[in-house]
Amino acid sequence: MPKPTFLNLSEEKRRRFVDVALKEFAEYEYRAASLNRIVAGADIAKGSIYQYFENKKDLYQYLVTYAAREKFRFMALNLRENPPTLKAFLFDLFTLSRLFDFQNPALGKLLLNTALEVENEELNGFLQEFRKLTASFYAEFAQGAAKRRFIRQDIDISFASFLLESFDKMICQYFEVKADRLYLDFVLDRRLSAEEKLEKIKSAIDSLVMALLGALV
Repeated sequence: MPKPTFLNLSEEKRRRFVDVALKEFAEYEYRAASLNRIVAGADIAKGSIYQYFENKKDLYQYLVTYAAREKFRFMALNLRENPPTLKAFLFDLFTLSRLFDFQNPALGKLLLNTALEVENEELNGFLQEFRKLTASFYAEFAQGAAKRRFIRQDIDISFASFLLESFDKMICQYFEVKADRLYLDFVLDRRLSAEEKLEKIKSAIDSLVMALLGALV
């Protein structure tokens, strides 16, 4: 958790520090990320970072949690209030997930990198809590679909949320197979606008939506 010194920074200084730290952890896996580079990029004294956070892990946990909350807030705020069908609901959900990555590449890449941190004993406890946090977000979406009676009433919400989360990740994997390029490279491709990227990944979203419909209806 951030210390009071960090929370009491001006909005401009706090934002500059967060932007630099996000870029570092998005560019490098946890072990390779450097507090020295963050300090240099944020133009602060080396000791200042320990006035903001306890250590590297503390900073990383703050950034990953921040990124996850920002992504799911974006998705929740932009979902249509009354989608006509489950197909429309799922397409909107998965499209917004990709759009967030395209519009916020540092945040999107950090979250994707975090999902790959599977053999890091230092982060084990946090990664377990992070998975619970993301599962709770998808559970909210699943509950919304259940209230609209889009999904069968005999389906357990935890199973439905598991499917939503799994298929959201599978869209990226399926795109890599179809396009023969890494999703992360695609996210960071500055030659394409967010809208152009959405158009290129639309067929992958369509395919996974149709597959998921068979499990939920």
